[in-house]
Amino acid sequence: MKEKAIIEISEEVQKALSSGTPVVALESVGTFKGIEYPQNVEIAQALENIVRRGDAVPATIAMIGGKIKVGITNEEIEYLGSNSVNIARVSRKDMPIIAAIGGDGAMSVSAALSVACACGIKIFATGGIGGVHKTQSLYLDISQDLDVMRKYNMLVVCAGFKPIMDIGNTLEKLETQGVPVLGYKTERVPSFYSSSSDYEVDYRLDSTSDIAAVYKSKLSLGTEGAVIVVNPVSEEFSMEEKLIAKIIDKALKKCESLGITGKKVTAFVEEQIDKETNGHSRETHEQLLFSNARLATEIAKNLV
Repeated sequence: MKEKAIIEISEEVQKALSSGTPVVALESVGTFKGIEYPQNVEIAQALENIVRRGDAVPATIAMIGGKIKVGITNEEIEYLGSNSVNIARVSRKDMPIIAAIGGDGAMSVSAALSVACACGIKIFATGGIGGVHKTQSLYLDISQDLDVMRKYNMLVVCAGFKPIMDIGNTLEKLETQGVPVLGYKTERVPSFYSSSSDYEVDYRLDSTSDIAAVYKSKLSLGTEGAVIVVNPVSEEFSMEEKLIAKIIDKALKKCESLGITGKKVTAFVEEQIDKETNGHSRETHEQLLFSNARLATEIAKNLV
């Protein structure tokens, strides 16, 4: 099955691509599978509004009725949000299956990024990306996101790596794949809920025009792969890194004792973080999503 055969680009996104209007791709799994209804709908709409207020066009990517939608309506946002418990979590390997059975799904980074690139979109905003899991010592678990970052020429704006990832090993993997990690106004890689970590970015850049110039330079050189831009959550919403690390370690030990493995680990750990922080992590998550959408929109205007 060819991916392009099941892709439906909305009229708004298609017009923007044809006219050279900036377009920002938005993944849907972090919103529709990571946040409960009705907050997921409110956040999805807020993200789209942020992009539009920045004079760009949002392209939220999801699957409905077996079709990959690049750009969805408010009605479709409501549909996905209200059915979030029942829709699939779609990674790149899941796309042909969900398409064949006519299913609905929220698209992960690996799936949405590959679709966005196929449609000619240049920039992608998300919460955090996957990498080498902290459970690597127990069993092999490396996110599909890293393989996609190696293949697709996309600017990816994120708040670092998802909380369960081993930052050091993930950075080593990206180094091997030739994928640069740029820090927007930071020398340190943020650790999702926290604005910093012990690890350094490859380069710090303080302007969106410089970030866009790096991407254009990479394209002109013909090198494959993404450019990752890490954008720390503001200090106002940043959480203590050591606290989050302690909660994660405790949650992973519970996973081991309960026999929780694979995709279920991430969901379990996120639930534990939410519980142990009395919901503070949810607010931080929302704010970093908004911040990444704003930054991606500003960069997108320098790409046209």
